[in-house]
This record gives sequence, C-alpha cells and structure tokens, in this order.
Amino acid sequence: NCSAGGTISSDAGVDGGTSEDGSKEYWLYTFTVADDCGNTDTETTRVTRHSYTVEIACPPMVEVHCIQDIPEPDINLVTITNPGAGSLVVEFVGDVSDGQSCPETITRTYRATDVCGNMNECIQIINVNDTINPEIDDLSDYSLVGCNTEWPAFLTTTWTDNCTAGGTIDSNGGIEDGTNDDNTIEYRLYTFEITDDCGNMDNETTRVSRNISKQIESINGEKCITENDNFDLFDYLIGDYDPNGEWKVKAGEITLDDSTFNPSTLLDIEGNYQENQLGDYIFTYTTTGVCPIEAEVIININNICVVLCDFDCDLISTALTPNSDGVNDRFKGPIKDELLGLACTQHVQIFDRWGGKIFEAQDYQNDWEGTVHSNAIGNSNKISTGTYYYIIQGKIDGVLTKTCKGYFYVASE
Repeated sequence: NCSAGGTISSDAGVDGGTSEDGSKEYWLYTFTVADDCGNTDTETTRVTRHSYTVEIACPPMVEVHCIQDIPEPDINLVTITNPGAGSLVVEFVGDVSDGQSCPETITRTYRATDVCGNMNECIQIINVNDTINPEIDDLSDYSLVGCNTEWPAFLTTTWTDNCTAGGTIDSNGGIEDGTNDDNTIEYRLYTFEITDDCGNMDNETTRVSRNISKQIESINGEKCITENDNFDLFDYLIGDYDPNGEWKVKAGEITLDDSTFNPSTLLDIEGNYQENQLGDYIFTYTTTGVCPIEAEVIININNICVVLCDFDCDLISTALTPNSDGVNDRFKGPIKDELLGLACTQHVQIFDRWGGKIFEAQDYQNDWEGTVHSNAIGNSNKISTGTYYYIIQGKIDGVLTKTCKGYFYVASE
C-alpha cells in the first residue's frame, strides 16, 4: 500500500505429488515478498502435467506365400488405447527381415507419439513361406512325321508359378520307351522338371513316337533250268517280316506267280533253252505302309542238273541236346555221313530267332555240337536253350542243287 509494487518471481518449485490414478504430476511454486517495514506475503501456485503412457496394438500376424503378397503398411490398422495428452501421431517405422528364406520372417514396426512426447511401439509379424508347386504346361504326346525321323534333342514348353514370372523350359534328351507289338513304331519319353526357389517342384512327361523300317535279311540261291519244281521266294527271306508285301522281277525275263517260280517254264515246247536265259535273276520284295521296306533276292539259273548226291531235307536234325550222352549231340544236315567228302557239300547257316547268324560252315561235316565263339550267347561256349532257324544249301561240285530251311530246338542244359 505504500509503494508502487511490481513483478515477482516464484521459487523453482517443489514436487507436489501425483494424482491417485498416476496420470497427473504436480509441482508447487511459492511467491514471497516483504515491504520496507517488514510486512510479508506468500502465495502458492500448483502446476499440473499429464504423464500418460500411450498404449498401442499392431495388426495380427500375417501368413503369405510370396514377397509380393505382403500387405502395404497401414496405420489405420493400428489400435491406440490410453491416448495420452492431446493429439497423437501414428507412423510406420519400417520392415526388418530375418534374412532367411522359405520361410522368411519380417517384423513390421509402428510407433505412436503424443504431444507430450510420450511414445510406444508395436511389432507385427509377417511370415512369408511359399508352399505352392509351380506348374509345367503339359505338352501332349505326339508322333514325328515321316519314317526313321531323327529324335528331337529336347522338347520345350512353358511353366507358371505363384511367386515368379515363369517362362519356357526344356526337357531332357529323352529315354527309350519301347516299341509297339510289331516293332514298327518306337517310343521315346521326354521329362520336364522345374523347382522354384523354395524347393517346390513339378514334372511332366511327353511320349514321342516315330515310324521305323525293319531291315529284311535275305540269301541268294541257285536253280537248274530244267528243274520242274516251283520254288518260293519267301524261302530266301530271314527273320520276322510282313508277309503281305509284293514280289517283283527287277532283272531277267521271267514271270512270277505271286512269290513262286518254276525254272522249267523257261524252256520252250521242246524242252530247250537259250544261253541268254541262264544267269542271275533279281527279285525285290517290298512292303507298304509309312515305312516301306525292300529286300532283294538273286537266283542263279544254270544248266547243271546232274544229281550225284541225295539231299534229303528229312534227315536234318529237329532237336539238338549237346550233353555228350550220345543222343542228338550233333546237328545233322541233309547229306548222310557216308556221302560227305565226295562231290557233295552242304553249306549250313544257323540263325537265332532275331535273324542273327550264329554259325556257318561252307562244307559242313555233320559235326556241330552247338558251340559258339561269342561270349554273348549261352554259357561255356554253348548256345542257349531255344528255337533256332537253319538254311542249308546242298551243292554238287560247288553248284547249288537244293535248299533246305526250317527250325530246330536246342536244349543246352
């Protein structure tokens, strides 16, 4: 009341405690003044500040197959409770990978801050684990065009995947996959395989077929021009072949009756022949189909007709049991033992059931006991048990006069 008065500062304040729920802190400031006569006055002011802890909850854990399926950060999915003083700022902090793959774990962090600087963070777990197989587009089985066409080095198709772009894929070089029943079609199996980055895989196979031609083996023969006996050209073909083909005369003035011919038909009405009618006559056998096959047989027509030897095809062995028991130990030809070594010779050829020649003797002496020199056939240098095919040409002084052919059975054990 006696002076002008003015401004006054309080002390620095002292702790004034907290509210019962702990959300407020108090600080007590005191003003003190004394006039010239020692009269005093004091006043106190309590200042309150908020001390909330922001509570934040992230979105739940997410399971995805691919990196590209990871959802974008969204602060709207974050839940805030006890928001503190004033407004809040919610922000996406970042993603951190564990550095692994298949599965890969990513931690996503969100943060909330109030105006007083109170802050809290939460973490969302995102698991990335691709368990879906890629898919190879099936390439249908197909046949190659033509006959004996080269196999493709590989095949190409496309593939897709849930996590990658996919693209083209090549097969392996293929493996043999057998033939059809008559061995005219071969098969080859090509395989496609793909594995994605997480080890998921797929495979597909494509079967490719091609038409093939089988070779027909043949032998040549000789006939006497006065021989009044039909011979069948099929007797000069070896192995398994299509019997529905066609015989044609390639060289020589001769007429065929399907596959048969009688040499004496070359003679004139008086039984004579011309010199130019002797020699080689060439015949071709052709099958039809996608892969036609042609075989050639040459028959020499000569004038050597004097029979000095008796060639009896019924003498040929029908069974061979080379076990040294004295019975059927040796293969017998059409010439009796007592006639061997004279002007009579027998040219023996023996084939397995695939047409492979396993034995041949130009002047056979009825002494073969089923021995062979190939380690690939039978045991102990003996042919294996089974059925075999023979062609035997009986010759007089080297000139063919008779041919015998047929099958015989071997029991080697």
